[in-house]
Amino acid sequence: MRQELTLSRAIVIASAVLAVAIVGALTVAGFTVADFAFAIYGAALGMVPPVLATLYVDRERTARLSVAATIAVAGGFTSCWTAAAYGRLTGNANIVFLSPLVSIVVATLVMLLGGALTRSPRRVTVAN
Repeated sequence: MRQELTLSRAIVIASAVLAVAIVGALTVAGFTVADFAFAIYGAALGMVPPVLATLYVDRERTARLSVAATIAVAGGFTSCWTAAAYGRLTGNANIVFLSPLVSIVVATLVMLLGGALTRSPRRVTVAN
């Protein structure tokens, strides 16, 4: 129990140090507070399509969508931060502010593709 607590504390401290380093590096690269807000908000929006699928799709189909959901969240997060970085590095603030839209579109497309690929085959019965 004591080892687990020590490990948990070490992970929290390491995560905090890494986060400060990443924010520092992005600030040096020209990111502003608004850029961070839109990138973080957009990355979180990548979770919306998988959550909606979980709420409104039956349990059997949801289980088959687990891989697509994982890819959708990762793709939404990655595409959002990539769009924000591209917008900041090229000096186009509009792209930074559109990064949440990029995230939700990517996540939605991945979930739709996953839904199409994991659809149960229809059973055809032949009359005698």
